[in-house]
Amino acid sequence: MTRTEIAAAFLGHEFSRPALLSEALTHRSAAGAKGVGSNERLEFIGDRVLGLIVAEWLSERFPNEQEGKLGPRLAALVSKPALAAVAEAHNVGAMLNVAPGEAKRGVSTQPNVLADAVEAMIGALYLDAGWKPRAPLCIACWKMSWRRKRPRQRTRRPRCRNGRSSAARFCRFTKRWSNPAPRTRRFSWYG
Repeated sequence: MTRTEIAAAFLGHEFSRPALLSEALTHRSAAGAKGVGSNERLEFIGDRVLGLIVAEWLSERFPNEQEGKLGPRLAALVSKPALAAVAEAHNVGAMLNVAPGEAKRGVSTQPNVLADAVEAMIGALYLDAGWKPRAPLCIACWKMSWRRKRPRQRTRRPRCRNGRSSAARFCRFTKRWSNPAPRTRRFSWYG
């Protein structure tokens, strides 16, 4: 099987325009002059499509959440590390078309390259099949990623009523920390 056939089997879609999938799997190093034919344009489209798919899924999964809590979840699921984890789980690096010199350096295993390839594949799927066929695949891949890694919740330190932290108040109102005596260093040329 060729790389494009393996990728089409992974995506679960028979491409009517196989050149799109071939372009999605082509790294800039293997493309023509000035990157023409590389996966960068499809990556741009795939990034937007993926963001919309995951945003729709999150709003369905968490119907009572506010936008402020959905935003960090969306950012975590469409981030480069999450995309790279999905790519590594499905061996996307083996499907990539990379220049021989770059392949020796291990470009096809770098997380940012893997993430870009996943976005480009989603963009190619969107351009070939339209809107609906892309969602089940993306949701299945990202459910696995969601189970592995949930976004950390940011916590703020409790602040005092006047806006200062308790440590600042302690330092300000404790004699030990307020205005310590300046230390002078004695220096002599003769010992």
